[in-house]
Amino acid sequence: MAGRFVLTLVGDGATGRLIGGYIILRAAPPGTDGPTAGARTALVGTTDVHLESVGALRLGDTGSSDPRAPGVAVYEQRAASGAPTVTARIGSQTTAARTPGLEQIEGAYTVLFVRRISSSGFAGGWQSGDGRNDVRGHFCAERVG
Repeated sequence: MAGRFVLTLVGDGATGRLIGGYIILRAAPPGTDGPTAGARTALVGTTDVHLESVGALRLGDTGSSDPRAPGVAVYEQRAASGAPTVTARIGSQTTAARTPGLEQIEGAYTVLFVRRISSSGFAGGWQSGDGRNDVRGHFCAERVG
């Protein structure tokens, strides 16, 4: 999934809005911990998508290239069934390196849930919220040169 992609988010429900921008992903530095035990940070990167246009929360700098608090972090892990799962958190406030052994279990979030990956891109669903106002939709990311 490393590379440059056109990212399109579509909001479900009443808003039904569509936004687009770029997401750029690169391999995470060796030894980068995931947000939970058993999760691995596979990629880090940036995006310029205007999240607020679909009601999603901007949680910090989505353009941060700091590997300790990237604008985007992609995590891989295995579900209890053994199936691989891939998620991407957006916003440096939610991707910042944490104290080992501590994990955020509450708080605001903007997350992409990757359901399909191919050589031309990836797609799935997204959610964002703070426990009071949650929004969701679907997305696709198409590889560009």
